[in-house]
Amino acid sequence: MQQNGGFPCPECGEMISVSRELLLGFLSGSQDSIYCSRCGLKLTINPENSQEALEQYRQLDEVIQKSQQNVEQAQKGHF
Repeated sequence: MQQNGGFPCPECGEMISVSRELLLGFLSGSQDSIYCSRCGLKLTINPENSQEALEQYRQLDEVIQKSQQNVEQAQKGHF
């Protein structure tokens, strides 16, 4: 089970969900903004200022993916 993180909208306080897919979109450059579902506030990411954090997330995501593969292999008895 995967949980999304998030943060409150700075304008209206609505919780803005941030998924793994969204973060990966920021990493790949296919995503550069997120919107509040309540008030429509557009929040953008500054790739230059966020590069270190995005790189750390990319590395974490690789570890998570490898761990999930290892669990699947172990459950199939291929470990």
